[in-house]
Amino acid sequence: MFMDKQPYFRKLGAIMRTVIIFFAISLALPTLALAGEGIVTGSVVNLRSGPGIEHARVGQVLKGARLDILQKNGDWYQVKRGQKTAWIAGWLVELVNPEIVPGVNQGAAQSPNPANDDNAFADTNPDANTDIGTGINSDPNTGDQTSTNPNSPDSNETSVNPPDTWLNIPGLTESGSEGEPNDQSQSNQIPEAGTVQLKLENSEAGIRLYMDSAEELEAEVKEYSTRDKTQVVYRFKDQKIAGDSRLSVKLGGGKGELLQVSAVELTDSLQVLIEFPKGLIYETASDSNDGQYQFYLPNQLTEITEVVSGNGMQTILLRATSPIKYQSDSPDGKIQIDLLGIQQSVRLTIPNLKGAVASRVSVKEQTEKKPAEKKQTEKEPAGELPVTKLEFKIQDMKRFSTAELCDNTVVSLVLIPVKPTGDAGTVQETVVVIDPGHGGSDPGAIASSSQCQEKDHNLAIALLVKEQLEQEELKVICTRTDDRYLSLEERSRIANQAKATVFVSIHCDSFTNPTVSGTTTFYYAPPDRLQLAAQREERKRLAQFVQQKLVQELGRNNRGVKEQNLSVLRNTEMPSILTEVAFLSNPEEDRLLQQPEFRKRAAQAIAAGIMEYLD
Repeated sequence: MFMDKQPYFRKLGAIMRTVIIFFAISLALPTLALAGEGIVTGSVVNLRSGPGIEHARVGQVLKGARLDILQKNGDWYQVKRGQKTAWIAGWLVELVNPEIVPGVNQGAAQSPNPANDDNAFADTNPDANTDIGTGINSDPNTGDQTSTNPNSPDSNETSVNPPDTWLNIPGLTESGSEGEPNDQSQSNQIPEAGTVQLKLENSEAGIRLYMDSAEELEAEVKEYSTRDKTQVVYRFKDQKIAGDSRLSVKLGGGKGELLQVSAVELTDSLQVLIEFPKGLIYETASDSNDGQYQFYLPNQLTEITEVVSGNGMQTILLRATSPIKYQSDSPDGKIQIDLLGIQQSVRLTIPNLKGAVASRVSVKEQTEKKPAEKKQTEKEPAGELPVTKLEFKIQDMKRFSTAELCDNTVVSLVLIPVKPTGDAGTVQETVVVIDPGHGGSDPGAIASSSQCQEKDHNLAIALLVKEQLEQEELKVICTRTDDRYLSLEERSRIANQAKATVFVSIHCDSFTNPTVSGTTTFYYAPPDRLQLAAQREERKRLAQFVQQKLVQELGRNNRGVKEQNLSVLRNTEMPSILTEVAFLSNPEEDRLLQQPEFRKRAAQAIAAGIMEYLD
């Protein structure tokens, strides 16, 4: 049935005009630079990527946190602590001696990155040599592109940081506060007599739960154990809960283990239940004069795990319950790592290492005196600090690297052997997998001037790279050697099954602006993907070598080394990169790509970069 849609479109037009006017007014609002400090007045306040609730939540802060104020936009303040910046609702911040500098407008919006294909992205400012986002919300753990709203209550938000920080804090409580101005909810007030308020903090010293009241508290404390959980129960007589009744904090990021707190009001008392994995050390204390009980989970080393790649790369992961501070050193024949302020958990087991580089690890715990001049803080234990010292016996090591992962709760130790080794520790051939992008029914980019297809250039260059590397007596596998279609998953699977030392995917770029030109190389190592994050320095190193050789040999615009979430990079288990040799959409580079000599030089450069990485 045909229906008259004119009234509908008139309404839609009116709505669109209203939206346009709203945004025009918003853009006209002045942004003021500030020099001052702010104190958070809400109990748990959201931090966002931009000035408004429509922007993504990037964390939370607790009442009393002091933040540096950078600028103001409408009712919102941009704040900073350390190197991190975010936006906070102005009605939930009390300014301390602000100095307003009018007429300064900062923070231009970034445009999303349009995708060239599933395997490569072109940015809206392709000549910039900086990393930018893809504009696609992807789950790095699954690789699935999603449209989930990070502000949705259904989002998976389980990590907590101390109240002075905001990186990856969602999940501290059930919700943050961005209520109407002057909204004074119960959770923002000092607890009244007869009530207990909960506050959870996580720092490098450990996790602390504060149970506060305005009057003297008495509690009955009991411990219960199950097969894999410990429960500590506080029962406060004649008390009720003030504010949030449920809190949680992630332990040793990336595995989903939680410390969970729940408060239940009974007929004549308040019961506070704390549940956490079995085998963790904890303390409980009270200060009745201040009406406070504390539960304390000291930072402790819970796990040492080893991952050995088929190319002999040995990765050792050290997991603690809270953020880690560490020192590393490499005297002859060993590597030492000191975990500062961290003790051993009862559940810690020392593994038998199977890699070719590190054959043994010893772990011991000791205490170190704090420097006398260092000022003690609430978050730091007084007197002596526990230090867990690890010593790895090593042999035949080319190099090693360390890094902090998963909200700084994991330290990775990556060991590169002098020669690649197999699963049994025997010397293995160096295997290089070269991936010519696209193919078959997937042509990739098509040059508007010549109608040349990207897949053909990719294959021609890849076969020349194979030829160059085989002259160096390396084993080389091409994911395709003719014009056929391969899924992205198949390309990664070929490399993983071959236990490749490195993986290099070859592409040509394209963009709507024909003047854009140059060479780009991508790698991917997100901090929340342990196996990839541990390879971060190796992946970046491979990308830098190849990019440098390509730019030197071809003389094209250097668009830099960038990190990008691409399927073949996130699904390969070894150091992997994707390089965009030149732009088919640029008439000059289109002509160059058609020249056999140019393709040969590109192949020689890629091969030289791979060889330099392997040396």
